[in-house]
Amino acid sequence: MKFGLISLDFRRFPLEKCFETAFRYGFTSVELWGGRPHAYPFDVGAEEIREIGRLKQKYQVDIPMYTPNAIGLPFNLCSASTRERSEGMKYHKLAIDVASSLEIPRMLVVADHPGFGADLREVRCIFSDEIGELADYARKKNVIISVEPLTPMESPVIVSSNDCLDLLRDVHSENLSFVLDIVPPTIIAEPISNYFNLLGDRVDHVHISNNDKKTDAHLELDNGCLNIADVLKIIDHCGFKQHVIVELYSVSLNDPESVIANAARVLTQTGYFTRSS
Repeated sequence: MKFGLISLDFRRFPLEKCFETAFRYGFTSVELWGGRPHAYPFDVGAEEIREIGRLKQKYQVDIPMYTPNAIGLPFNLCSASTRERSEGMKYHKLAIDVASSLEIPRMLVVADHPGFGADLREVRCIFSDEIGELADYARKKNVIISVEPLTPMESPVIVSSNDCLDLLRDVHSENLSFVLDIVPPTIIAEPISNYFNLLGDRVDHVHISNNDKKTDAHLELDNGCLNIADVLKIIDHCGFKQHVIVELYSVSLNDPESVIANAARVLTQTGYFTRSS
């Protein structure tokens, strides 16, 4: 396993603060958040591409995933509005172009809330069509589309490994993978191993945090209902060798470095994390 940070946790700081912190505490990757002030798709041009390349080289970290800001924005791929879905498709294709320009191999996509009263079967059909189009577009740009389930509080569309499996069967694309965020299976009482048992190596990215088993909170690694050492043991036993990203947005707003320092300490104690991990 390779351990990294997500720049979302540094959203009140310049992007370099995330790269610098990753280097200082021994993390080898940064998941690039596509929101302001970091890498919002509409803001990324030649100058920004050069600067992000400079940060990668200076701090010697990989960028395994681009995560465009999407939740709560008017670019919902699950919207009942054909106009919003059309604008959402343009937005996500622009984000794919950004990922491709930065040579980032994956881009994260979520199924945002479709609105109460929506027919979930119909919404899931719509979302699978949208993902199929994105996966085809991204394939030509050498970018893999990675879908991340959300908690039921955030959206009811894709919340479990079985939902991911249904999407995989509907889309029929080799250019589709999935992100295991530890929080959704914790909330719905689903075994973490279910993702690997059902989806195999289509799970190629992990978000780790702790949780209260009640909300979508992404808490400090030593503050919650999960034993992080046991979580990592399960992931390791399932043969996962890719990036495990520490995502702590619920507690990182004001002082992300202290939260990351805590995460580095907890991960070191598990035996899975070293400065050469």
